[in-house]
Amino acid sequence: MYGFKYPGTSYSVNPEQIALWCVLAVAAGVVAGLVFGPIGRPDLRGSLGTAAAAGLLVGEVVRRLDRPDGVVFTVITVLAIAFVLARGVRSARQAGHIAGWTIPLGPAGYLLVSAPDVLEQMVVFV
Repeated sequence: MYGFKYPGTSYSVNPEQIALWCVLAVAAGVVAGLVFGPIGRPDLRGSLGTAAAAGLLVGEVVRRLDRPDGVVFTVITVLAIAFVLARGVRSARQAGHIAGWTIPLGPAGYLLVSAPDVLEQMVVFV
């Protein structure tokens, strides 16, 4: 494995890891565009996109609850969820659909936001 060591620093840059994370970032961007693009539409796709965004935010809050910045992060995330709902909810009926879909998408969001940590540990130890 090749790496670049910078003089005067204690870290090195691994081009293979950087390339891997760039590929993962592009793939995540494409998926995010497909999932979150419909936010604000009055149909089922809009409800699912809004619920998916809210579920990711809820999952991230749950993942960070034990950290020292947990309270501040939770408050800011609640504001972000309010913003997502303000952009995504078009009717009271749709708000019910979004709430119903956010409940199962919260644990899915937790698994998704925890995945990079697991992948990083797998890459570091390989």
